[in-house]
Amino acid sequence: MKKLIQSSTEFLPLILFFIFFKLYGMVDATKVVVISSLFMLILNYFVNKNVPPLTVISVLLLSFFGTLTILTDDPRYIKIKPTIVNAIFALVLLAGVVSKKPFLKKLLGQKIQFRDDKVWHSLALRFAIFFLALAFLNEIIWRNFSDDTWVWFKTVGIIVINLIFLATQVKFISQNIKK
Repeated sequence: MKKLIQSSTEFLPLILFFIFFKLYGMVDATKVVVISSLFMLILNYFVNKNVPPLTVISVLLLSFFGTLTILTDDPRYIKIKPTIVNAIFALVLLAGVVSKKPFLKKLLGQKIQFRDDKVWHSLALRFAIFFLALAFLNEIIWRNFSDDTWVWFKTVGIIVINLIFLATQVKFISQNIKK
């Protein structure tokens, strides 16, 4: 049950966003995604007694940009949210690489143990470049394509792109796990 709620925190609001966009449009879909994200975050906290920091940051940024979208009736705000979130993640990871502080290790270090911090820095750099590419791609899509295309990208495309990227990192990760 705990894992189901944790997974639902990410996916249920996206599914609801997609459905409400198709039925009622961007602003109503934004209302639903903000409310459902906040609800799932709170539920996740009460059930699991813990919420990953990245999830909290993402929901807070979603709430901020979603509220701007709702108050102004301007969907540009919700469309730039993925750009800003991905850019923030990239900049934090790059700062860790430059300062030689493996922030990625602090996030994932309990789940994965690598031989040394060089591996963490290399993986952080790969993720930073990936997040910057996602931010750039989001900008291209929301500025040049229809709302429908952007919603497909946001709800389905980003998930597929993430899975492909993670699949390309499996060999690197498995070769560098501490044994």
